[in-house]
Amino acid sequence: MYVSLDWFSFVNDKFLQFVFLFVIIKRMKQLLKRDNPIAYCLVPVLVFLLGKQVIYECLGMMLQKVQAVSLEEVGIFANGLADMVMIPIMAKCFPGVAGNKTASPKTIGPGDIGLVCLLGIAYCLAGNGCLQLTGLVRLFEGDYSNTMTALYGGTLWMQLFWMGIAAPVAEELVYRKILYGRMREYVGFWKAAAGASLLFGMTHGFLLQGVYSFLLGMVLCLLWERYHRLYPAIVTHMAANLCSVVCTFCVPVQNWLSDKGHLFVMTLVSVFVCMRIIWEFIRPDVISGRKKKE
Repeated sequence: MYVSLDWFSFVNDKFLQFVFLFVIIKRMKQLLKRDNPIAYCLVPVLVFLLGKQVIYECLGMMLQKVQAVSLEEVGIFANGLADMVMIPIMAKCFPGVAGNKTASPKTIGPGDIGLVCLLGIAYCLAGNGCLQLTGLVRLFEGDYSNTMTALYGGTLWMQLFWMGIAAPVAEELVYRKILYGRMREYVGFWKAAAGASLLFGMTHGFLLQGVYSFLLGMVLCLLWERYHRLYPAIVTHMAANLCSVVCTFCVPVQNWLSDKGHLFVMTLVSVFVCMRIIWEFIRPDVISGRKKKE
């Protein structure tokens, strides 16, 4: 949901970013050979993060010249545009990834789309509710405040564009279809899901946001394993992000959740719904400890 703008401190110089990206692209064929599993899995993620950072920097410099736009709005809009630019680049550079070769993927119907949408909403409410009720937010109050400003500092339509459309599509393409799909060629579900979700969480700001994103990543890997298609995971990711945006911008919702009793009931129901849906995906015919059969 949120890519930290200083994710790679030693390449924060713009010239070094371009050089680093050029070297990766130049040696792409050697790095992406299947006999080098670490590079084969991680290079696409590195290309996405570094490419997005370069595009973000360029767009940010241009958008800052628009006087009517605040710095927070520049950051959010530039992030969304950078994600949209990287989507076709990643799809073109890394086609034919693993994940569509498994046998008998589950047919997706309207009920499935509604179910995964409900899963995203329930996960968002359950995760944020647990953070609020346990007091963990207060322990990381400074980081939490900075992250909230970076995520929700823009207008509603900017949030809908970035967090509701651009980020879910780009991140599911990179972290689930490409990264998880490639890792699944070498190891079983749990190892591949944990590795892909760990990287997903590490690019999402501070510790609490990282843990939230790690667990969301595990759920999204379950969806990819279940359906072997990208859009159920995208729908879930979109639903979770949009639920977060609505809870942030809608004053009546904020007022209702400000009551601890309401927050507790909402969290309890959301946890139950979330776990009930997830349980449907954890079955022997969906999850196995073996790597994929070619």
